[in-house]
Formats: sequence, C-alpha cells, structure tokens
Amino acid sequence: MFPRSVRQGAKQLSKNRLLSTIYHETRLRRENSIDGNPILIFQMGKVGSSSILDSLKGLKLDRPIFHVHHLNPESIQKREMLLREVFGSRYSVNRFCLYEGGFVMKHVLQRRDQQLKIISLVRDPVARNLSSFFHNLDIFIPDCIQSYRTGRIGVPEITSQYLQKFHEHTYPLSWFDDEMKYMFGIDVFSDENLYSRDDRVFVYRRDLLEILVLRTEDINDVAQEALQQFLEVEDFELKHANVAEDKDYSRVYRDFRKHVKLPEEYLTRMYESKYAKHFYSPQEIERFHAYWSRP
Repeated sequence: MFPRSVRQGAKQLSKNRLLSTIYHETRLRRENSIDGNPILIFQMGKVGSSSILDSLKGLKLDRPIFHVHHLNPESIQKREMLLREVFGSRYSVNRFCLYEGGFVMKHVLQRRDQQLKIISLVRDPVARNLSSFFHNLDIFIPDCIQSYRTGRIGVPEITSQYLQKFHEHTYPLSWFDDEMKYMFGIDVFSDENLYSRDDRVFVYRRDLLEILVLRTEDINDVAQEALQQFLEVEDFELKHANVAEDKDYSRVYRDFRKHVKLPEEYLTRMYESKYAKHFYSPQEIERFHAYWSRP
C-alpha cells in the first residue's frame, strides 16, 4: 500500500493531469537549459537508480541530468498501454516516467555533436522482479498487508499471485536489447569495446558515447570510485533512496524473502538467460538460484 501522501498526490494528479504535465515539462526544460554535456541515468526500474540520481543531484554539477527507463518509442507505447491496464486511476502518476523518456528523445538525443555519458545498473533478475512486485503490492493483491497481518494469506499465497499476476517476469532479460541496443547500437553482451574491471564495473565507449554499467549488488563497494572516474568528479557520496525496508510493506517483504520457494522452471528461465550469464559469474548465479529455491 502506498503511503498516504503518495495516495493523496496520485488523486490530485489524476484530477489535474494538465497541471502535472506542465510541471514536468517546465522541470525538464529547466534541466535541459543547463550548459554542459548531459548525463543520462538509463536503466530498467527497481535496480537502485534513485540512489545514483539523488547522489548526483546533490553534487550540483553544471550538467543536465535525466533519469529514464525507456527511450525506444515502441517500448514507451507498450508501457503506456500497460500502465493504463495495471494501474488504472494511478496511471497519471506513473506515466511521467515515460514522459521524461519522450522529452529526452526529442530534446536531448537530437544533438549529435555532444558527448553523452550514460549510467545504467543491473540486478539479480529475480530480486529485481520481486522488488517491483512488492513496490506495487496493493495493485496485485489488494489489502495484502492487512491480510498478512491477520493470517488470511501467507507466503505461499503471495508467491502464487506473484507468479500469476506480475507482468514483468522477462522484462530484465530483454531490457538491454530492447532499449540500449535499439537506441545506441551497443550490444552489451557481445560488443568488443567492452572494458571491465574485476567483473563489477563495465564501461562501453563509442565515439562521443560512454556507458557505465554497475551491478546493484556491488554498488556500495564500487559506485564511489567508478562514478568519480567515469564523470571526472570528486566527493561523490552514495545516498540511499527508495529503500524497501522503509516501506509499509517491509515486514511482508522481509518474511517473503526469508521463506519463499520459487519453481525450478522459473529460476532456470531467469538464470539461464544471456543477461544473467553476462553480468554474473557461475558461482554468483548458483548462489542466487540456491537462495530462491531453498527448502
């Protein structure tokens, strides 16, 4: 369930979508007016990008910073339809993650003579999917928190609803092909321009484009040094934001992660993917697999 302030905000935005659109358009145009080469935080949802964004904003760099999940026009159209279907009246709030993508396409990426630095993140695909599911828990299981507290449902019932109702199971597996490769022509899985350091920091370079990919699991250890070098900045300090432990579903989420057992077929599909095999070692994949399949 969303905090009261978010629910109230959603209700207000749904009543006045025009006002909200004007606000976001003004915000983006103000950001785009900043001189300097842009920084684009471009990744799938629920991988920890809010922490990177808040930390970079805190540096007050003289460079525009944008944060998007989708740039592929076809993806934006599909996601917009999905938002309408899944979120219903909350669509007006959620659609602005797509609105920023459209703005970047139109006003930022058209300037071909500027250097563009992209920061992206990856995460264990099962952990990412569960994070997304619980972030919108009351959409998939209305009154889940109260039902869990009173014992009307438990981890097995939540697991069943996750497997049946969640709409993004394969989303992390195809995101780089659908978005990064489509938009910038860089295949992170096979591009020969890849530079990596101890398998935790991935940098891709082509002409005026540079892409840094970090793993969420390592972010506390490598983000400071990697971002200082990539952006040529000093004093970067990672600020944690949008943490599940701070949400009203935190107890259910914690118990679920402790006791869930996911089907072998599902885990095989996730961890046999080229996405998992590229960004994680066989030993790491084995640990992920064992964690989500434990008896």
